Amino acid sequence: MSEFVQIIEHKGKKVVFFNCVGMNPDKAASLFPEVTQMCIANRINLVFSDVTDSSANDTLKAAAVESTKAVVAALGSIHTALVGIKGIQRIIAQAVVKDQYFAKTREEALDHLVSKA
Repeated sequence: MSEFVQIIEHKGKKVVFFNCVGMNPDKAASLFPEVTQMCIANRINLVFSDVTDSSANDTLKAAAVESTKAVVAALGSIHTALVGIKGIQRIIAQAVVKDQYFAKTREEALDHLVSKA
């Protein structure tokens, strides 16, 4: 478990937390294998990402798609929520990975995820 990818609990449910605050897209992309492994190894299909002050590129988008596919293949589903994403970034993010939830606060994101468990 790194400082950027952790298992947290919210209302008794385990969630993989991916902290990308201020992170460049290549660094974030390099951490997706850890997110994937943590989800699969711990059978957790709830993922919360804080992407405040970060950006995306094609490498990050591809890593997100690959991770999502791997988790769905192993666990049957994945539920993701993001905080810190704005405007056009939402449209791009939704095009890359379907059914993501965009929250205004951490609490809202986590509440949404546990409602899916």
